[in-house]
Amino acid sequence: MTTHSRPVGWLGVGNGPVMAAAELFKIRITGKGGHGAVPHLAVDPVLASAHIVTALQSIPSRNVAPLKAAVISVTTLKAGEAFNIIPPYADLTGTIRTFEPSVRETVLRRFFEIVEGVAASMGCKGGRTTARSIRPSSTSASFMRLCMSTKGGA
Repeated sequence: MTTHSRPVGWLGVGNGPVMAAAELFKIRITGKGGHGAVPHLAVDPVLASAHIVTALQSIPSRNVAPLKAAVISVTTLKAGEAFNIIPPYADLTGTIRTFEPSVRETVLRRFFEIVEGVAASMGCKGGRTTARSIRPSSTSASFMRLCMSTKGGA
């Protein structure tokens, strides 16, 4: 048995979208480092990054129709080494997942606008890169029928 309670060799087939496309992203928020005792002399990329993470979560809920799918996951946020120093930059990474090309276009457009706009509003610069890692996977109705018609199909 597998960890999903299906016997070894079991094959599940459904019609339509199966796995979303995935974009990998890297963001660098550049500010101006400084001492934590005088934060007014620094430009804090950690604070800007925190606002960006929150703002990115608004994209699926406010820019994508409720019956469409989009997920943005910020999975790392790394900045600085010392407890009392505001670092000069912060790095964020994560993934964007969508099924439909039109949703992907909307999500990426808003992603870029938010990263650059929020960073700028806090005195920072937002650099970002994305790379598509996988395209969406979909099963055609004809392939599903073929699978179902083979020995053992329902």
